[in-house]
Amino acid sequence: MPALHPALELLPRLDPALALDDLDWAVGGAVAMAFHGYSRHTDDLDVFFHGDDVNRVLFALRKAGVVFATIADPYHYAIFPDLTQPDRRIDLLFAWDDAESDAIAFPDERTVEVAGAQRTVKYFPLLLLVACKLQSNRPRDNDDVARMYERGLFDPGQARVILDRLGGDPEAIARLSRIQSGSTLPPPNRRPRGR
Repeated sequence: MPALHPALELLPRLDPALALDDLDWAVGGAVAMAFHGYSRHTDDLDVFFHGDDVNRVLFALRKAGVVFATIADPYHYAIFPDLTQPDRRIDLLFAWDDAESDAIAFPDERTVEVAGAQRTVKYFPLLLLVACKLQSNRPRDNDDVARMYERGLFDPGQARVILDRLGGDPEAIARLSRIQSGSTLPPPNRRPRGR
């Protein structure tokens, strides 16, 4: 049985940190979307932790000999298992906002195959994943939400409730409205048949 998403194969490299007592964590990004039924190719694995755990996580990794790079201290670090493939990496992301923190504190869980073994993986709940992506200014994140909406994977009314609960970010709400109306739906990525 193949793995749910190829980037999940990187998760065991984090075991020295994931073994810490009382550590909340969750997979986000494209891998979390795959758990919810929408796949997009990516070579990286986004693993989120609470911002208060940054020192514990980094110390556990350093102690185990895991080398990581600082991308944006204290929010973003990365592990590059093979420097000849810089896109194949683990992004260690430390959350300081409500949507990401809620997703880490209350993740969904599923047992899937990871690196040839069954493993329980924690990942962002769908509506919190949608909220995080709507709060982003990255076009790719908004395209992801549009694609998930197009496939009927989430109820926009429920997404609006989450956004309101998180403070009612007017830009995120406007993005959701544009997606609902179809005005920002990107053209599908289709390959010509027979090639």
